[in-house]
Amino acid sequence: MGDSGGNTAGLRAVAEELNTAWAGAARVYHIPEYYNWTSSGGVRDFVTKNGIAEKINADGIHDEYGLTAVLMAYDPKMARYDQRAAAKKLTINGVSIEPKEKTIDMGRKIVEFRATVAVEAIRKAMAGAGKH
Repeated sequence: MGDSGGNTAGLRAVAEELNTAWAGAARVYHIPEYYNWTSSGGVRDFVTKNGIAEKINADGIHDEYGLTAVLMAYDPKMARYDQRAAAKKLTINGVSIEPKEKTIDMGRKIVEFRATVAVEAIRKAMAGAGKH
């Protein structure tokens, strides 16, 4: 797995190349479902279904509530929460990240959602591996 959805074509190509080279001795699975942030059923839909009405790019910055929530679940310092609070910049696309605990909780839910989706996709890919 890589670190962003923008790299999925390269990840898929590497998986295909390695699978050809290894000829069944080992297998690499490309799991695009892990990167489903914007497509139907992805993270943005999950966030919306959980009551967060975000207006993407409303603040004119490259950020999303869900991304910041995930960072904050890991460590609020990564989202520069204290600096944002001091600058009175605790909203992202019209959604407040205050109280901090609520955003951290949503971040944990997003991480769990993505993990569940990825595990289901991995199981499906593995089950279908011998059917090609």
